[in-house]
Amino acid sequence: MTPTWPPSPHPIPPPPAHEKNPRKTRLGTDTRDDVLDTECPDDDTPPRICAPTQTNPGFENTYDPGEDPCHVLKCTLCPTTIQLSEPEYDTLCFDLEVAAQTPPYEPLCIRAEAYRIYNVAYAREYDPNLTELKAYEADLDSLISIEYRCPKCRSCADCRDSITTERVSLREEDEEAQIRDSVKLDYTNQRFLCHLPLRGKPEEYLSTNKDGARKILAKQVSLYHQEEDTKAMIIKAMDKLFTNDHVTLLKDLPLEQQALILQAPVMYFIPWRVVFKASSISTPARPVFDCSAKTPITADGSGGKCLNDLMAKGKSMSFELIKMLLRFSIGETALSGDISQFYNVFKLRPEYWHLQLFLWQAELDPNNAVDIAVIKTLIYGNSASAPLSEEGMRQLAALVREHDPELADFLINGRFVDDLNESTESLQAALRLKAAVDDAFA
Repeated sequence: MTPTWPPSPHPIPPPPAHEKNPRKTRLGTDTRDDVLDTECPDDDTPPRICAPTQTNPGFENTYDPGEDPCHVLKCTLCPTTIQLSEPEYDTLCFDLEVAAQTPPYEPLCIRAEAYRIYNVAYAREYDPNLTELKAYEADLDSLISIEYRCPKCRSCADCRDSITTERVSLREEDEEAQIRDSVKLDYTNQRFLCHLPLRGKPEEYLSTNKDGARKILAKQVSLYHQEEDTKAMIIKAMDKLFTNDHVTLLKDLPLEQQALILQAPVMYFIPWRVVFKASSISTPARPVFDCSAKTPITADGSGGKCLNDLMAKGKSMSFELIKMLLRFSIGETALSGDISQFYNVFKLRPEYWHLQLFLWQAELDPNNAVDIAVIKTLIYGNSASAPLSEEGMRQLAALVREHDPELADFLINGRFVDDLNESTESLQAALRLKAAVDDAFA
């Protein structure tokens, strides 16, 4: 269980003597085994004083229900343990007894003026996607942690949100580093090699969901196998993926690659559905892959997540879209376009193919066999595709910057995913930039 403490004012006067529950202090050691119980001294202990300009962002600390709460209540800026008043101490002890008696699987949150107590079940609902939380839950089901904040921070919105903000920022930085290491530019063969940036072990997040994907496929086939126009557009879109070797049937792969997929701890089948877009002239109906489809929860508690829950996403790209639109609006001449089959240039390493499978019936005929298809590139619907492609474009821009800095700037600032928009001072400049882009992606 996890109690959290917001901040308390400094200085805090020493409490009156405790007879029934003598408070204890922690010796200056690094392990919990070295904690000795000592009663608080009867003499007048000087109050703790933090610098007036300092505030404490707070922290979480584990607490064993059999331990005295004074052991873990510490301010990160003050050298001594927290000195509680009689009412504060008695109230905290009572709340901790309630927390200790609550089963770990039942969400618990006790809110008081100076602290908050919550358990792992409550924390899991607060942020269910953190891999660290699973490890925390496994190790600390029966423990309590206390987070302390002095009152100067208790009412400060920035300090109150600091833990969440710092945690998100650190996680984004870690995911950005992982994404950078996941992409390699193969300029000679005009492709990118990449692997999926995972936030944990696939078998902890996912379970094999072939049965669910089969039901969705059967629904799509029953809906559209007799609608000739819609069926033709779906088959054309799928044939394009197969013809360009972006997708291959599992049975057509070499035996060693088949074994690599079939022997994986988990296989994720991406369900696909037909989506209609009346405004599209070329493809008013197309198959769309759903990487947010949840997998079943297994008997051991694993699974229950989707592929996008497993993917590292890095920092938000929303600002890049705004920047591109501003650049598009300021010049005298504008150009706009998109990169054809953008994600398919990013080839996925074979050891990750088991996470991008889908089911297919040739010609959408319900009498044909259901085949397993393997997506060998990045694909729309996978939340990691956008940040991986961004990293690839950064690497390409760095390569071309030496001989064409304008093109490099365009690739970074005039593009959002596969959409290209830019404005220039003249028509000649726009045509020159267009030719440079065509040459780069030829």
